[in-house]
Amino acid sequence: MELRQELIEGRAELPRVGAVVPARGVHPPYIVVNGYDDEIEAATAYLRDLALNDCSPLTVRSYGYGVLRWFRLLWLLGVAWEKATEAEVAVLAGWLRTASNPQRQRTRPGGHVPGR
Repeated sequence: MELRQELIEGRAELPRVGAVVPARGVHPPYIVVNGYDDEIEAATAYLRDLALNDCSPLTVRSYGYGVLRWFRLLWLLGVAWEKATEAEVAVLAGWLRTASNPQRQRTRPGGHVPGR
């Protein structure tokens, strides 16, 4: 339970395993692979649906990164994606709200003053 609490409070990081890579075919344009470069079929099916519903390739890629983040959390917690529950969703939501994100930094040391 301690790991879940650390994630919720932004004190733990998700492992940087897996990737979003260009697909060999057209639909979907990108796929999600695990740390062994094996395609994650459930993610491919989801991304294929997005692509076939007229989403741009870059939108599919962006959603692929979201799916990868979800799988990274599940891998870290040792939960199979078909067994994931609201508890894992709560951990991800907490982590997203509290984890360090350089894009949230409004000012940087030596940078311009906001509004300038």
